[in-house]
Amino acid sequence: LRHPEQFRLSLRAVLTKSLADQHRFDKLFENYWQELSRAVDSKTKPGEPEAPQRRSPDPRKNAPPALQTLREWLQGKKSSEDLELAAFSPVEVLTRKDFSAFTEEELTEVMKLIQVMAKSLATRYSRRFRATHQEGRFDLRRTMRRNLRRGGEILELAYRRRRIQRLQLVILCDVSKSMDLYSRFLIQFLYAFQSVYRRMETFVFSTSLHRVTEQLQRGTFAEALQELAETVPDWSGGTRIGESLHTFVTEYGGRLLNDRTIVLIMSDGWDTGDIHLLEESMHHLHEHAGRVIWLNPLAGSPEFEPSVRGMQAALPHVDVFAPVHNVESLRNLLRFLKVNRKGVSIHRNM
Repeated sequence: LRHPEQFRLSLRAVLTKSLADQHRFDKLFENYWQELSRAVDSKTKPGEPEAPQRRSPDPRKNAPPALQTLREWLQGKKSSEDLELAAFSPVEVLTRKDFSAFTEEELTEVMKLIQVMAKSLATRYSRRFRATHQEGRFDLRRTMRRNLRRGGEILELAYRRRRIQRLQLVILCDVSKSMDLYSRFLIQFLYAFQSVYRRMETFVFSTSLHRVTEQLQRGTFAEALQELAETVPDWSGGTRIGESLHTFVTEYGGRLLNDRTIVLIMSDGWDTGDIHLLEESMHHLHEHAGRVIWLNPLAGSPEFEPSVRGMQAALPHVDVFAPVHNVESLRNLLRFLKVNRKGVSIHRNM
């Protein structure tokens, strides 16, 4: 750098807000360039005999944590906020346990775990940035990379802006009797996810379809459950998937379905209704939505086969079929939401 002091002051003006931030920045800046200087000085000069080679400790391992973090950030390495969700606590063991196997003592803790994870997933799904030539949010890393070929002088600034949220999620959750062991966990997940990601319409069904988007957006989870109990009379009743999907297609499909819509169905596929109506409705969803995802809690079993007639009728019209039997399988949902357009993908035993 020809003007290191000017470079330091420019960076400090952009990156700091308080006097404490300035002191912290100055220390990190000094440590960073001192380390680079030591690396250059330590190289063997031409004509000098090479010293006996010894394995020396990796200087990166001895660097201060703050300096190591800064180096990794500048090099573009992913930080913890970009990685898949890590272990939350000692209850990580619960993430692979089937929802149907939880004891009463474990319920409170796993419900909290689901709520935290759902909000984190929804935040990551909605807060994604892309590079842009227009002024937006300043992108320091991209700016420094872009100007390295100019000797380090900041001649061109880079920006990024939030991706336009065009994807609409439509959730259809089975709350019939056969889903009792799973529906309470799924509703908790949907409640927390919807509190962050608002481009989402939620429906539940048993023998009939009910739109519950507003109910899941008001008050606490306990209050939302109470309101659901009052507005969904057939909760924990029989299962008529075909009739429920037909109601969705005829009453809501024209407004909600387009090539930017992801339809997510959570059901075990047990159906006592009209199978032809189910197949017809699934065909319509597949033709008019961007993607159809079916999550089945029974698919987490190694012995699972989609043998029930409802599941057999639906599968030809599904783009992604996966289990939803534990916290780990819910965690994988973000991966399915990122997948591009059509192409059947089967995921089991997660």
